[in-house]
Amino acid sequence: MADNDLRLRLLIKSTETADLDGITICINDEKWHLAEFNYEATMKCRELPSFACISYRWYGGREPNPFYEGKLMSDLTLPSLTTAVLNSNVSAFWIDAFCVPPEGILKRRTLENMGLIYHLATEVLVVLSGCNSETAKLIAGTDDLTSQPFSAIDRAVHDLNADEWVKSIWTYQECVNSRNYTFLRSGAAIAEAAGTDLVVDGRKFFNRLGQALSIYRKGKKLNEYDMSRFMPHVHALEDLMADYELSDFSQRSALQVLSNLDRRYCQDSMDFFYSLIGSITSEIIARPASLTIAEVCETFIHICEKKNDFSFIYTSAPRNNRPGGRRCYPIAGPIHSILPWHSWGERQRGKLDQSGLSLEAMISLEPSTTLGSAGKTFILQWQTTIPARLPDQLDGDSDLCIAIRTFAILQLMLFGGSVTHVLTSHGIFFPEEPVEGISKVLVSTDIVWTFGAPGLVKAYSENEVRYMPGVFVGQLVIDIASHILLEGTNTE
Repeated sequence: MADNDLRLRLLIKSTETADLDGITICINDEKWHLAEFNYEATMKCRELPSFACISYRWYGGREPNPFYEGKLMSDLTLPSLTTAVLNSNVSAFWIDAFCVPPEGILKRRTLENMGLIYHLATEVLVVLSGCNSETAKLIAGTDDLTSQPFSAIDRAVHDLNADEWVKSIWTYQECVNSRNYTFLRSGAAIAEAAGTDLVVDGRKFFNRLGQALSIYRKGKKLNEYDMSRFMPHVHALEDLMADYELSDFSQRSALQVLSNLDRRYCQDSMDFFYSLIGSITSEIIARPASLTIAEVCETFIHICEKKNDFSFIYTSAPRNNRPGGRRCYPIAGPIHSILPWHSWGERQRGKLDQSGLSLEAMISLEPSTTLGSAGKTFILQWQTTIPARLPDQLDGDSDLCIAIRTFAILQLMLFGGSVTHVLTSHGIFFPEEPVEGISKVLVSTDIVWTFGAPGLVKAYSENEVRYMPGVFVGQLVIDIASHILLEGTNTE
């Protein structure tokens, strides 16, 4: 097999006829060995066995890996595998410590295709090792959660917010790619007393979690903006629930994925991109395995272009500013959402050709010295629905007070852009960085929030056009949206 082929390694239950010359491990009194499949060849022959993916977190303990000499694995790998084997009917499993090749290019090839692997799996089994047994029992129960003492709800929410699986950058793509999702917790696997084993269907888990969070918010008198600041991990998990229920690969924009991943813990920028790529496509990555952050970012952008989703331009990375229709593109490198908040919309539609990048369903607004009545009415009404904790000096209905108050709310939503703003007839635009010479405010209607939408400002500096992403808060008038050519090789 060529080094660039995807080699899918699975842990297979050994039979009497199996070739046992290699290493085997014993799980539940049965022998298991590693088998390797060339993905393309296997899928053509339809010989890939049904398998389950195991989702778990490593935490701090390490022990020798039985399959790869000199390599370490989590001391929770074998207990998690044992729990999965005892609670599944499949005879093959994918677990990272054994099934991700340690060899450099093969490892990168596998990590770039994690979304495909999890999508191929018959089921995904989540082994929770971090949360305590009381939390697991509460979420797995059948009783009315409103009958539970609030102290139990409070402990469970804090417990989950601190859980490494809940916080992990990998959790999002493992969940949204799954066909069937099941949560497991084995007391035996984590040295607890017998009788704490739990098996919970994914939808039930998320439904019970949603109820618990609703009770928690009400009891603590917290709003969604407070949750995003003080309980960011369970807040991101709540958004993941919506994505899991409502979106498939074709309906999940890159910005939507980025906004969730930005609220998760990530040790390595490459892991961020691997999880990002795995969340937006279930197709095998045709490009060579990426070796650098810039290369894996280019792979991400290439996938988005292929999907006709240009929502990656609504990110906080510096702009490319190169000719040929890509001046609004982020520079290849670390990339983050312009606002880590749940958005709606399948994609930012567009077309990139020799004329430049043309975006569909965009509203073009003129900068103004005053906030228009339509925008002012919308924003004031929106602000009354937000019991946000804002300084008293921000009271008032002047354009400046409204803008500063809006910016303060965006900061509660973890917006990291500039307080410098642009007034328009229908709302206020906050760019990622201060920009001079602004000629247009361009606002998406393909990707939206309940209070506005991402967008760009078009500006001129020394006869050079530049684009800066940002957040528009205001009224979206769909009827005036049209396609807009952002940058053309012959027109700018």
